[in-house]
Amino acid sequence: MLAKTLTVAFLYVCVRHVLGHGMMLDPPNRSSLWRFYNSSPINYDDNQNFCGGRAIQWDLLNGSCGVCGDRYDEAHPQSNENTGKYGQGVVVRTYESGSKINVSVQLTSNHLGHFVYSICVLEDPTQPESGEECFHNLILADGSTQYNVSAKQEFIDNSVILPYDLKCERCVLRWHYTAVTIHFSDGEVVARSATSVLHRKEKLFWILSCQGMRRRHQNVQDEPFSRKSHGISFWDRKGFFLVDFMPKGTTINAEAYCNTLKKLRRAIQNRRRGMLTRGVNLLHDNARPHTAPVSQELLTSFGWDIKSPFEKIVHQFCKNSRIETRMAVKSILLLVVLAYLEEASGHGMMLEPPNRGSLWRFDWQQPANYNDNEFFCGGVVVQYGQNGGNCGVCGDNWASPVPRNNENTGKFGNGVVARTYAAGTAVTTSITLTANHLGTFTYSLCILSDPSKPETEECFVDLKLSDGSSAYNVKSDDYIISNNIQLPAGVTCERCVLRWHYKSGNSWGMCNDGTQKMGCGAQETFRSCADISIVNP
Repeated sequence: MLAKTLTVAFLYVCVRHVLGHGMMLDPPNRSSLWRFYNSSPINYDDNQNFCGGRAIQWDLLNGSCGVCGDRYDEAHPQSNENTGKYGQGVVVRTYESGSKINVSVQLTSNHLGHFVYSICVLEDPTQPESGEECFHNLILADGSTQYNVSAKQEFIDNSVILPYDLKCERCVLRWHYTAVTIHFSDGEVVARSATSVLHRKEKLFWILSCQGMRRRHQNVQDEPFSRKSHGISFWDRKGFFLVDFMPKGTTINAEAYCNTLKKLRRAIQNRRRGMLTRGVNLLHDNARPHTAPVSQELLTSFGWDIKSPFEKIVHQFCKNSRIETRMAVKSILLLVVLAYLEEASGHGMMLEPPNRGSLWRFDWQQPANYNDNEFFCGGVVVQYGQNGGNCGVCGDNWASPVPRNNENTGKFGNGVVARTYAAGTAVTTSITLTANHLGTFTYSLCILSDPSKPETEECFVDLKLSDGSSAYNVKSDDYIISNNIQLPAGVTCERCVLRWHYKSGNSWGMCNDGTQKMGCGAQETFRSCADISIVNP
């Protein structure tokens, strides 16, 4: 069982942010210590630890950044690293392990985006941090892995959970701010489009102006295809090609673009990087093809809303926004179909009791898995297209060698008993959904008769919720969910496995009665397994 011990973590702090302007002031970061201690060197640019700036970081250094926000190619120790100009070893705060600490951040320029926190234990206080691998991500008090910045926020307080068994004389707490840019190619939006016009040298510009962004326009420039090719290509944020809108010479009509959107959605689901959740924005220069009966019929068949061409395109980025189009050289733009995609950086996990893949968030000694919200049987295509709908008992790809990573004796199944409960009692679980896919939760229990072997599907027996129901129906606004699960009376075990099973319900498919609707057919599956023990009351 994971025992919470009263240990103490001594922290001093560095800040790293990307494409934003801000600083962590509580606990004070190294560059800002002069604001609190007269003896510390002054840095009037302590809100600009931004990896050298966008052009340096991305165009010159391929996205690399110093561990504490300095330019990546600077000599070590870099200014904000341990033993650097500002890293003088001043311990600014002392905390208890496993506690929730309050962190205060000031943004001198709000670029939206998100915050992530991580911690590094300094093994050698006379040397800089060993590198990026030293830092381990922390979770917020609400169970999320990041804080999403809202427009116009300037002073932001976060509650961050320290690891339960971490003890250190010298630790480094890091704030990492990834700002949103309006560039489709490398921002938080999953899709990237390239729109062709009549000539290679002509380019389409999106001009976005947002109130409160210093009146500066954000320009998004899309390079055209080859001469006289019309359409859009879609890519995910990893650069993986998803689907080509249409080949050269194809007539653009309602049926063509609807079929393309079907393919696009399927491709995105296959990649498991995002979902088309906010409808379809149609941009065009004359008639409104999406009002035609054929368009309405096709769009209705796969359940997407039509949105106004000029609204909510930049919904995530700014309020009171407007979008305009202009051509660098006069040309004919036949049709642009922009699919608004929302990144799904993960999907869901059981954090109470801690599942095996998430133990590292509570037990510092366990192997880290930063994708612990993606135990989805390998993805829909793998699960249903290759494995006949089968899934590993704890969410791994069914075709992976046994023991699979999340099974007993696997990479994350190290036999650590995370919680102990009394037989016949109600257990409160906590589920975090990083992307809500509707559907249902069910729970089951397996008594490990041989702790030296992986569990099997036959071992799991279904449990009921305390209200007598067999499943919890996920609501559209659910993200952190607590369920009360009834343990069977008279059943005890030194090693049991409590399993959370999530069958999503947001994909269109064929129902058993021959009709089609959302939630039918092959749906994405998620599983989490937690090691527990059950004792007599």
